Amino acid sequence: MKATRFMSSFVLGHSLCLMAQSALPTSTTPSMLFPYSQDFILVSGSSNISIPPDSAQFSISVRSTGQAVGETVVANRQKVERVLVVLKAGGVKQEDIQTSEFEIVPIEGKISINGYRVSNRITITLKSMSGIGNLLQAGIEAGANEIQGPRFSVSDEHAHQDKGFELAFEDARSKAQNLSKLAGRRLGRVLSISDKSTSPFEFAAPSFGIDSRTGFLGAIPIEMGVQTIRFGVTIAFKLD
Repeated sequence: MKATRFMSSFVLGHSLCLMAQSALPTSTTPSMLFPYSQDFILVSGSSNISIPPDSAQFSISVRSTGQAVGETVVANRQKVERVLVVLKAGGVKQEDIQTSEFEIVPIEGKISINGYRVSNRITITLKSMSGIGNLLQAGIEAGANEIQGPRFSVSDEHAHQDKGFELAFEDARSKAQNLSKLAGRRLGRVLSISDKSTSPFEFAAPSFGIDSRTGFLGAIPIEMGVQTIRFGVTIAFKLD
């Protein structure tokens, strides 16, 4: 009796797809879908590692309006300088501060220009997660009137790779062992492994404007949560 070769793949919902050579279209050669000369099973495994973030990025803007462009630029610059002073006093290093946008836009009237809008956006990277709310509040009090963020991240994802891949491999092997047992076969050696890992998702950070006439009372509440790194592997095992 001719042995029939099967390929199994766990995908979304842990669904199982069985494909036999006899069911292949006549235009498809078996070697195109089955690159191995022996019977094998193809499975995927995954694991999730949740880690508290250790860095955060914010964009802080100062927007000013005025009748004369020169005066408006000067007024904007003075506020930005005050914001930079309080950020550095709060522990933000010079190398973690970057001007990401400077813009001068005329305010168009029906007949002529009615004034100018000047915007200076500063992007800061915070390496310490303590006192973020106090730092932002100080920036607002110094003159910032638009903030975008936070964008939290884990600076060294590679430090968690060994554990993540170990768990993903064990997940895949457990599936393969169960499937091979159901098929009346014995699980053999690994034929191939491919990495299917993904980094933490980054979502567009919300921005909010601030009316300098009202401001805030107390530090801005900021919750860090955790970043989840997903490790995934696809493994082909030989079937004995």
